[in-house]
Amino acid sequence: MRRFITRVTWAAIGAATAYLMDPISGRSRRVRLFDQAKSRLRKSGDRLAKRYRYETGRAKGALYEILPTEQTPASDQELLQKVRSEAVGTMRDSVSHVSVSVDDGIVYLAGVSKDQDLERELAHRIGEVTGVREVRVDLIAV
Repeated sequence: MRRFITRVTWAAIGAATAYLMDPISGRSRRVRLFDQAKSRLRKSGDRLAKRYRYETGRAKGALYEILPTEQTPASDQELLQKVRSEAVGTMRDSVSHVSVSVDDGIVYLAGVSKDQDLERELAHRIGEVTGVREVRVDLIAV
């Protein structure tokens, strides 16, 4: 049985050599084989790079979940932007009559109160924003 496998292997090598070294079509077959090999190598490299980016992202995500990443804003202006984007942004149309300002980490809400429940919800959302020390509501009821 072992002899048979050896002979079949040598026959396959001989057939491949004859196929690739054929004087008429051998050159085009070799070039095509070379191009296919380059293509497979390039695609393998692309897949490997894609997998690397994916695994790097997963590792960064795991670190993000494990390590504390919330940072307090450096200035009142940054805190105001953060409050506007995180708390006020989803309710912008409903609370457009409320003015928001920040001074030393304290958020001030001023203006006219049209819906007290909505303003309470807004104050609660603002209080949950990282960096807000206190929320002071100075709304005039109408």
